[in-house]
Amino acid sequence: MLFQEVAVVALISSASLVAGWPGAAYDDIYAREADSYADYHRDVYAREANPYADYHERLYARDAEAEAEYEPELYARSADPYAEYEPELYTRDPEPYDDAEIDLYARQVLAYENYKAQHYRRAAAAKEAAHAKVAASSHSSSKSKTSSKDTTSHSSSSSSGKEQIPGKPDFTLFDKPSGSDVRSACPGLNALSNHYFLRHSGKGITKKAAVQAMADGLNVGQDVADLLWGGAQHWKLTHMDPKLGEVFDLDEVSRHGGIEHDGSLTRLDASEGDNKSVNPGLVAKFMAYFKGGDVTSDAAAHALDTRIKSNKKEHPKGDGDTPKTNIFSWGNLAMLIGTMGDVGKGSAPGGVVHTFLTEERLPVDQGWKRTSTKISLINMNVLIGKMQTKLGVEKLEDYGEKLKHALMGLL
Repeated sequence: MLFQEVAVVALISSASLVAGWPGAAYDDIYAREADSYADYHRDVYAREANPYADYHERLYARDAEAEAEYEPELYARSADPYAEYEPELYTRDPEPYDDAEIDLYARQVLAYENYKAQHYRRAAAAKEAAHAKVAASSHSSSKSKTSSKDTTSHSSSSSSGKEQIPGKPDFTLFDKPSGSDVRSACPGLNALSNHYFLRHSGKGITKKAAVQAMADGLNVGQDVADLLWGGAQHWKLTHMDPKLGEVFDLDEVSRHGGIEHDGSLTRLDASEGDNKSVNPGLVAKFMAYFKGGDVTSDAAAHALDTRIKSNKKEHPKGDGDTPKTNIFSWGNLAMLIGTMGDVGKGSAPGGVVHTFLTEERLPVDQGWKRTSTKISLINMNVLIGKMQTKLGVEKLEDYGEKLKHALMGLL
């Protein structure tokens, strides 16, 4: 009897399990589906708390190295930084010098420079800080070795301890002016000082140092250098130093009415304010004439002629369109093209010219090399004649003689 009861109980229990099986199975299925839905739900919406957390690292990671170096494809300098500009906006049309188009392009160039400056500012500051640290260390270690020498005899001596060796130019030596350093209204002289061909302080420059610096840095002939020194003497831009003799400081070159004049392609007039520092707007307007290509003598001549005429209209009492100023203006343009490019061909890379004018440095990183053709009064005369003939203005005959007269105040 006991075994029968046990069997009945077992049977009833077994039947109950069998009877309850469908509900348990469905519970299991629903449980699995709920888990799957939850997993799916999490996969789709998990990023809601931080929707930007998984953005592509190559585009958005900003670590210290990325901040300093920047992505090469976006920020590296090219030989021609304007080459990628919108072709439909800047290709030449039948009226390549239309004022509205030039103004538009100039604004675009200036906007591009401002944009680029935002991204390079911190990297440049870090670079300058590193240079200062290295320079301070170098100066400290060499101080005892140089204390017995007459450092005033070195044309490029400075507190950094850097200097050029005459006849062996090193274009990698470069520092922007700082502290009590002075600069001029001439981008060429400023670049020579920034590269230590002239004293980095910009002060106490002798004729010997100036002639050597112009030859080593830009391959400018002594005939040109001698005339410029004579002009500095005539316009009383030099003074006597008790140790060095006759010298000049770069900021003296900016004195209005001597060599400095109104109607510059890169500087404001003295009557407008700062005539010493480069004006980005004027440079942008000048570069607009070349539509992102090379600086050619034809387009450059048109740019200068337009600048002279507009300056005369805006400042009729200024000296932007006098015989003396015209001599200087055309000479400056020929010197710019010749030293940055090819004086014979009358052209220079646009990016190189832009960097030279705005940063006052010799851009070897953009492929610039010191011209192998010595810049002389003869080849400057040829290039100026070519530009003026193409433009249809009165040609300056015998530029060297006229430059001498202008520098001596005979015009």
